[in-house]
Amino acid sequence: MSTNYSLLFYLKKPKNYVSGAKPIYMRITINGSICEISTGKNCDPDRWNSKANRSKGNTEEIKTLNSYLDTLNLKVAAIHLEILKMGKSPTIELLKAKITGKVENQKRLKFIESINVFKRLSFSLSASDSILISFIST
Repeated sequence: MSTNYSLLFYLKKPKNYVSGAKPIYMRITINGSICEISTGKNCDPDRWNSKANRSKGNTEEIKTLNSYLDTLNLKVAAIHLEILKMGKSPTIELLKAKITGKVENQKRLKFIESINVFKRLSFSLSASDSILISFIST
């Protein structure tokens, strides 16, 4: 069930681009399916090394940016391994949801919604019904 994936960092040219820094995106490919996610960072095109997928230079700012990209790379690898350990087949949708945190948010929202439904139901019950429910739950 081993599935290979590839990760690439690149500069994406925004619409109406004239000059200056471009946003850095990461492109993840699993079995031909592609996903592009913004890293939230920018880089000047003159300082970008497309072969190394990193910024070139020795300033503290560039070292910080490159270490951030390394951290993202490790995070994606860890999530990919976690999915494999769960016995699931990694898909681009599942990987993207885990990276962006949407899986945890959806579970949290469902839990909160369940609590709200329970509260609404408990207010509509009569006193004898609520005593019965509290007796059954203990």
